[in-house]
Amino acid sequence: MQQKKTKSNSNLFIYGKHPVLCALKNPRRNLKNLYITKNLFQEISHLLNQIKVNVIFRDSHELSMMLIKDANHQNIILETSPLKPIHLEDILNQVSNKETSCLIILDQVTDPHNIGAIIRSAAAFNLDGVILPENNSPKESNTIIKTSAGTFEKLPVAYVTNLVQTIKTLKEEGYWIIGLDGNTETLLEKKIFSQKIAFVMGSEDTGMRKLTRENCDYIAKIDISSNAESLNVSNAAAIAMYEYYRYALLF
Repeated sequence: MQQKKTKSNSNLFIYGKHPVLCALKNPRRNLKNLYITKNLFQEISHLLNQIKVNVIFRDSHELSMMLIKDANHQNIILETSPLKPIHLEDILNQVSNKETSCLIILDQVTDPHNIGAIIRSAAAFNLDGVILPENNSPKESNTIIKTSAGTFEKLPVAYVTNLVQTIKTLKEEGYWIIGLDGNTETLLEKKIFSQKIAFVMGSEDTGMRKLTRENCDYIAKIDISSNAESLNVSNAAAIAMYEYYRYALLF
């Protein structure tokens, strides 16, 4: 978590030019204060005309003091609140009339950099949402937001209390559940795809939990060379989402 403690646990400090601008445009955000250098404010003032936020000028060093060491704030920090929760039902309602749909489920993926990178790829390949378990998953943070390059503001991210029940609900809604794991002979390829898919990615260390794995329709692996034993979870997720993205273009 890349922010210093504040008096209120509801405060979140988003930093970096693009993540902040995306957050400022998100109507779901409760905007509090925008800390910015005068030079940058003059540069982007035309982008802030229609945005109601309290602007506080700080020099670059003062901004650095608000965050942990070496955080790349790019002369701008937004003080806001975490977004109100999105529920699985919200995502399903949004896709109810879509012919194709793809979601990604993260089963105890704990590195916020990996989560941010997966959200960024999910937005790039038109996924409909990211689902994480309520327990043993990092909540919204400036690390996730910064790594997602602003796409956290655009893609539904839902936390659920029971991942197995969530998978069963998705199956009832017509989703085919594909777990990604290197310990299988089944390759990730279009012949195991359907128009509605939810990919499941396991934790960085131990993979999918037993019950999660047992409730998948397929366990598939990405075909890689013998030069590497495995892929980072965010890289594997990006490849899977890209393959589905290409598949969905056929419809």
